[in-house]
Amino acid sequence: MCFQRSGSYITTRTSSGIAPVSRSVSNAATLAHDLASIAGDKPINIGGDAAEHYNNGVIAAITQLSAYGDEGTISDDDAQAYLAAHPYNEAKGLELINTQYWAATFFNEYEAWSNYRRTGYPQLKPVTYPSSQSPGAIPRRMAYSTVDKQINGTNYAAAVAGLDGGDKITSRMWWDVK
Repeated sequence: MCFQRSGSYITTRTSSGIAPVSRSVSNAATLAHDLASIAGDKPINIGGDAAEHYNNGVIAAITQLSAYGDEGTISDDDAQAYLAAHPYNEAKGLELINTQYWAATFFNEYEAWSNYRRTGYPQLKPVTYPSSQSPGAIPRRMAYSTVDKQINGTNYAAAVAGLDGGDKITSRMWWDVK
């Protein structure tokens, strides 16, 4: 397998041709959003300010969809219009950056969910549906499997004892503080 950068996304050459890589690989959009978050939060010089990295991340996230063919292509004018309608505002910096990060990682659901749990953004509205395991709340973690309980009972019990609320999908992990 061979990886190469192509515009704002990474592709891989497979036996059936070139395909975009969408999972487990950082792309230009997520990197720019990470840099914006650092620039807005830390007194270190990473080159550029939060607004510049935010702008780069928004444009890269919108244009990276062209990796999926002409149907996913959004024009540069439309991308710029979206950015103009959603400009960076330092007072709401982390909210804006992480909301755009969530949109940029929407097709990488575990990354989007993990960043949401880490930052609390975007502000999502929980729903309740019949037989929900998390009525009125957004799931915070995956429950341990029944196999974990059966095969590794001692460590399972110790891990669950450290969870506020037990082995429920609404119990927060130690790092989930937002």
